[in-house]
Amino acid sequence: MGFRIEVDLMCIILMQWILRRLLKEKEEKRSQRPFLFLVYFLVGTCLADIGIAIVEGRAGTVSFILNTVFNALFLILMVCTCYSWFIYTNTFTRTKKLVTVDNCWGYRIPMFILIILTMFSPWSGIIYLISKDTNLAIAGYLGFLTFLIPCFYIVMSAIQLLIAFVYDPETKTVLSVETIVMFIALPVASLVWNIFFTGSSTTIPAFSLILAAVCFDVQIGHISTDGLTGLNNKRQYLQFIQNCLNEPQGPLKLYLFMIDLDYFKHINDEYGHSEGDNALIEVAELLKRICSGSQGMFLARYGGDEFVFVIKSRFEEEITNLKTDILKAIKERNDRSSKKYKLSVSIGYASYRYGEDTLESLTARADEMLYDEKTRHHIELDKASVKE
Repeated sequence: MGFRIEVDLMCIILMQWILRRLLKEKEEKRSQRPFLFLVYFLVGTCLADIGIAIVEGRAGTVSFILNTVFNALFLILMVCTCYSWFIYTNTFTRTKKLVTVDNCWGYRIPMFILIILTMFSPWSGIIYLISKDTNLAIAGYLGFLTFLIPCFYIVMSAIQLLIAFVYDPETKTVLSVETIVMFIALPVASLVWNIFFTGSSTTIPAFSLILAAVCFDVQIGHISTDGLTGLNNKRQYLQFIQNCLNEPQGPLKLYLFMIDLDYFKHINDEYGHSEGDNALIEVAELLKRICSGSQGMFLARYGGDEFVFVIKSRFEEEITNLKTDILKAIKERNDRSSKKYKLSVSIGYASYRYGEDTLESLTARADEMLYDEKTRHHIELDKASVKE
């Protein structure tokens, strides 16, 4: 039995801590479902493994029946854990998703096959069989599937996260580089270990360690990330720009952009706050796409319907082109959108004058330009509505 039960109990305690941390964020519970399912399946797997460790090798009909049930539960919950691991990995992937609405059932087929075969195994012995003489589990002639199918999900998870890491740098804002390395390496290493040391399983501890690391990253992310748009929040922005202002002035000028959504209150009042949230998310995604090619850019939601981003540039032309690109993207969105309302933004920006400006004066100059443009936009939009 060794330290098997002790390790399982430690993993359960760790999962209980993670659950308590996550369930405090009640407003985000829906978005946490893949993670919660993963934790629940892992706790169930640990409990089944403890049951096996207690009853295996013991004589008696009751021990034999319990061992049969616990082994079936362990195999079913383990494959569900690995599948949930694969699905949860998909939540970090904004591009090149392996799991989509169209193909999700295809990825579930291996899991369902193993579950069905395991359920019939106590009578057929196809996956495993409990010896009546020793009350120990014996692998059936398709027992290799209990390793092959979980291995498939774990390897696909590693591939999926690598794709996200290469094609979507934003992944590194959700998870730290250290956690990503753990996310990929530990499950694969546990599989290799289990091949050479069949008497011990390291999969459960590996999953538990990574979930703890992920939970820690997520909790840190809640402190610095806006819950609606996924952008940096005001707290993180103020910390970032203050650090920039304290740095010596180099050849690149620092610019502060302030962006405000026009007639946001009208969208909320006319179409509901849910649609207002969708408008903010659309603008946030648009800004991320436009600004992602700019080096050293820091984008944040300042509050309400206002966004800010900080960028360093040598040329004023690059800054004016960036503003033009944002307005052009908004217009293209309106042209192709089927929604009843159109999006409009006002943009103000200012360059930091080293030795003269403070954060307050820099913000005031950008805000003044924003206010002038917003006033002009409102006059133009009011005239257009009168004509209609």
